Amino acid sequence: MILALTLAAGPAAAADLWCMPDRTCKADRCSASASEEASVRLTGADSAAPVLRADGEDVAMRALRDGATVEWQGRNRAGGEESLAWSRGDGSFVYQRRLDGATYTATGRCEVQ
Repeated sequence: MILALTLAAGPAAAADLWCMPDRTCKADRCSASASEEASVRLTGADSAAPVLRADGEDVAMRALRDGATVEWQGRNRAGGEESLAWSRGDGSFVYQRRLDGATYTATGRCEVQ
């Protein structure tokens, strides 16, 4: 019976990660953060075509590493490199955006949705 219900349900939906930073850094200037506007969301984290939503832009990502820490990377419209590394164990994350020699970094925790 359980197997029949599982098969009837079809494939599971890809997980989404909502990552809320508690600290953001622009170059070497860091500050505490509690703003939802600084959050990042990775849609379809375990799919073949994950998409990162950050700073009002959707960025196609690709998985670079899988295991205890998962990492994705992509390029935004301006050609900047964006990356998200997430620890499965404690939910912590590091998000980075690099463009024209400048680096923006956010750290905190992700919630699986």
